[in-house]
Amino acid sequence: SDVQIFRDGARVVTLGTDARAVVWRSESGSVAQRLMLPADGGHSTARVHPNGSLLVTGVSPDPLLDSPALVWDAASGELRHRLRQPTGRMLLLEMSPCGEKLVTAGYDRDGVFLWSVATGRLDRELAMPVAWNSVVAVSSGGERVLTSALGTIYIASGDTGSVTKELPFGDETLMMAAFLGSDRLVVSTSIQAYMLDVESGRRVQSVGFDGQNREVFDSMAVSPAGDLFAACGSRWERRGQFVVNWAKVWDVSTGRNVYSMLKRHRRKTISACSVAVGPGTSSLADDLAAG
Repeated sequence: SDVQIFRDGARVVTLGTDARAVVWRSESGSVAQRLMLPADGGHSTARVHPNGSLLVTGVSPDPLLDSPALVWDAASGELRHRLRQPTGRMLLLEMSPCGEKLVTAGYDRDGVFLWSVATGRLDRELAMPVAWNSVVAVSSGGERVLTSALGTIYIASGDTGSVTKELPFGDETLMMAAFLGSDRLVVSTSIQAYMLDVESGRRVQSVGFDGQNREVFDSMAVSPAGDLFAACGSRWERRGQFVVNWAKVWDVSTGRNVYSMLKRHRRKTISACSVAVGPGTSSLADDLAAG
């Protein structure tokens, strides 16, 4: 499942297990669009263009299935483009901050694909390492493309396709990465997020927790402007009798927590599964699902 907020905060798109993407009106809770996804399981990833005109869905929940990414007109629900990788199953998908480019990859073989969102054209195939737990990211305009594999962050030129940076990251498993401009990154593990300088690989800012607690990140997101970082997760209290679901927003430049929401529930009743953030803290939304 996935949830994404349109930049104006007026609509939210959700992906469920019924092979449909639903666009909701935030104010009324009514349905604006229902998009029919591939019948063999639907899609598990959604991305919204910053201007709200286009919506991209992709990545089958079943890793054995190869499903194309679909580019939709967000207002009419019309299907604009089908993006199918020439090789490998599409298992990773991410949009650039400006919405101009899309990057996809699959861990059944090395190789990353850079697409034009507006035209649906495949711009370039990049020879970059990809593993089963990789993440991908692309900068605004597609100047830089990122993958992670075997404890290393790889950054390649979107123009030449050649890897220009290899940043060791140790044994921590990355859950998300996003470019802030072309010279800074936000990367996150299950318990911590960092802002990195691309040229040096140096950690210039810690965002989130210090790792000395029982809170775990379930899902993370960066605002369209790159100034806010949001996450949701859970922690146990009173020897496992209660689970506390939390959603928080931090200022990326200072690492300061600017918004928090906590919910306490009896054990095994509710868990936080995904989070998205719009251009301000008032548009934070968390998706709480039974489980």
